[in-house]
Amino acid sequence: MERRVRHTEAMTELAHIAPGQSTFDPRLLAVLEASGVEKDDFEELDWFSLLPFYALAGASIETEAHAHGDHAHFAAVRVVIDEALVAHFLTALPQMLAQLTQPG
Repeated sequence: MERRVRHTEAMTELAHIAPGQSTFDPRLLAVLEASGVEKDDFEELDWFSLLPFYALAGASIETEAHAHGDHAHFAAVRVVIDEALVAHFLTALPQMLAQLTQPG
């Protein structure tokens, strides 16, 4: 059975994470700032280590990479989600992040 990825016009970009120049939707930024998780956690990629949590909360991760002859390099990742799922994402993500910051 062939699996297809569904993209719609209603996709919302919640984050564009690039070295030293990340941008976040204000709703996601508020969740991240309230979480207590360190912002600059990997090579100037703000909250990059949280990518698995964004996916578990319902978002998709799109990688931007560029190839030049025999070499390729990472440019950025985009965190996108169907607009209909944003409210669920913003409810689920803080619950997951709270587990990261709880002792023990």
